[in-house]
Amino acid sequence: MSKSRLFTPLVYEKLTRFGKNDIEPFILWCKEQNASDVTIQSGEKITCHIEGLMHKVTQRELSASELVMIIGDIYGGDGVMAILNSGRDHDMTWTVKVQKKVFRFRINMKSIGLHNEKGYSITIRIIKNNPPALETMQLPDEVIAALKSSEGMALITGSTGTGKSTLLASFLAWRMQQEDAHLKIATYESPIEFTYDEVQKPTSTISQMEIQTHIETFAMGIRNSLRCAANIILIGEMRDRETTYAALDAAMTGTMLFSTLHTNGVPNTINRIVNFFTPEERSARIVDLLSYLKIILSQKLVPGINGKRVAIREYLIFNQEVVDYLITHGFEKITYEARNMLLRYGHTFLQDATEKYQQGLISKEVYDEIKKSLS
Repeated sequence: MSKSRLFTPLVYEKLTRFGKNDIEPFILWCKEQNASDVTIQSGEKITCHIEGLMHKVTQRELSASELVMIIGDIYGGDGVMAILNSGRDHDMTWTVKVQKKVFRFRINMKSIGLHNEKGYSITIRIIKNNPPALETMQLPDEVIAALKSSEGMALITGSTGTGKSTLLASFLAWRMQQEDAHLKIATYESPIEFTYDEVQKPTSTISQMEIQTHIETFAMGIRNSLRCAANIILIGEMRDRETTYAALDAAMTGTMLFSTLHTNGVPNTINRIVNFFTPEERSARIVDLLSYLKIILSQKLVPGINGKRVAIREYLIFNQEVVDYLITHGFEKITYEARNMLLRYGHTFLQDATEKYQQGLISKEVYDEIKKSLS
C-alpha cells in the first residue's frame, strides 16, 4: 500500500549512546509518540512503527554491547543470553512502572548475524492499557448485533498488526459498561493485549489469563473457562487443530466465543478452519461450525488522508439462509460457495474501500491500489 503521506521523521534526542537504565525512559517516549512496535537491532538505528510508517529515531547505529546492556535491563539480568546464544529466541512480557501507572510491553529477543559476528535483535510491541471506545471502530449496526449474540462463535481475522485484538477489546469493554450485561468473561491471550482496570463494570466481571504464564495452552484455557461457567470466552488465536476443536465444542455449549485467525478474507478463513478437521470428521464438523458461527470479519489497515490508518473490512453474517445454503451446497467446495455467499449477502473489502473513499477517508491513490490488489 502506498506510503505517500506527509512524513516527518522523529528523532530521540535525549542521548546518543544507550547505557544501563536508559531503555525505560526511551520506551515511554516511544509510547508517547503512539508507536505500535519498536525494533532495536545491532548495527542499526532504532526503528519505531507509527501509523504504518517506519521512523529511524536514533542518530547512530547501536553496537552489539549496547544490545547486551538493553537485553539485561529488560530481562532483569544476563540469564537470557545463554538462550539467545544457543540459537533460540525468547518471548516475554515486560512491565515499566511510573508512579502508580503500569505500562506493559510484549518482547521478542533473538540473535542475528552481524558482519560475520553475532548480534542481537529486540522487537517490542507496545500494549495499550485501555481499549479505545467502540464508537471509534465505526462498526455497522449489523456487525455489533452479531457480536452481541449470546452463544456461538465470532471470528476476527487479518494479518499481524491489523487491529484484531483492538476491535475485540473495544467490544468487550463496551459490553461490560452496560448495566444489563450480567457477563462473566474469561480471556486467554498470548500475551494479554489490553487490561480493563479502568472500565466500569456495573454487573460484569472479567478474568484474564496469559498463555504459558497462567495456563499452558489455548485449548486448556477453553476447558478452564467451561469449568468456571464463563458466558463469554476470548481466545487470543485459533492457531492449531486442538484449539479449533475445543473452541467449537465450547461454542456448542451455549457460550459465546470470540477468537482471531491470521487469514485474509471470509473464504480463506473458512478454508483454514476446515483444513483443521480430519477427513473422517470433516462433514460433521462443517455442520457444527456453520450452525454456531455468527460472523467472520476480516480487517486490513490502509493509509488514511489524515495521516492515521483506516480500517477496511470484509464480513459475512451467518444468518439462517446463509447457513442452510452452505450446508446444502458447500461440503465439497466450501470455499467457493462461501465466496458466493459473501458476494450475495456479505460486505466485501472492495465495497468497504469504496465507502471509505466516498466518505473522504482514503485518497484515490490508496483506493486504486486496493482495487488493484483485490482484482
